Amino acid sequence: MYILSKKLPNNSPKSPYLWGMRVYTHIQKGQYHPTFCEDFLLHQSINKRFVLAAVMDGCSMGRESHFASALFGKLLRKCLKLLPYQLPLTTELPLQTLAKSLLQSFFQAVREAQNQLFLEQLDLLSTLILHLYDKHNQLSYIIALGDGLICIDNQIIDLDQVDKPDYLAYHLHEDFEQWYEKQEQIWLVESPRDISIVTDGIHTFNIVGALKEKETVTPLHYLLFDTKGAHLDRMLETKCRRLEEDFGVAPTDDLAIVRMRF
Repeated sequence: MYILSKKLPNNSPKSPYLWGMRVYTHIQKGQYHPTFCEDFLLHQSINKRFVLAAVMDGCSMGRESHFASALFGKLLRKCLKLLPYQLPLTTELPLQTLAKSLLQSFFQAVREAQNQLFLEQLDLLSTLILHLYDKHNQLSYIIALGDGLICIDNQIIDLDQVDKPDYLAYHLHEDFEQWYEKQEQIWLVESPRDISIVTDGIHTFNIVGALKEKETVTPLHYLLFDTKGAHLDRMLETKCRRLEEDFGVAPTDDLAIVRMRF
């Protein structure tokens, strides 16, 4: 587990309830995917203290891979609803304990869905990047199962697995505890200010039209660093539309982003 800390400025309030949180989401079908978007995203408050975000990317080499990412999202939402019945969501509950319990429930739910629907490994090839935020302690827990990208306070963590993501589907036959102990792509972030979790479509912006603006722009920085339009709930959607209409670029692969600013 990687721990990243960032001290608050002297004039910053210590409680996140005083300065709030904004969540921006965007999902977009890539230019090279004419029929289905194979990505999926989820953003949901668990209670007044915990917030969850997740992005999923179905493998194009899988079978009906849009189904795999959507199934993961639906099962994750189901697990969130069951959480209050599985452990007390009190102020004493550590964020890491909540994350592990949620992942264990999700692991079991995917395994049960595989058995009930007679699914093969090819039907379940989807990545998952999950971000849990504890508003009370200003703490983020992020785990990545497969590839994608994470941006923490303008620091890029590119999860490049050379087109061979270590999909969860490869490990459903294993014991959860043993599988979880082997996970290396886990980050615990103290006092974050801006975190994005993104599928690998962020790297696939390409020219699709004429450039109307005089200057050029880097799509990754524009979407994950830039704060212009932060007052708009659809900030990311607006930026992606401007990238295509004014700068003539769009992602060729599907793209899903959940950006949280604290």
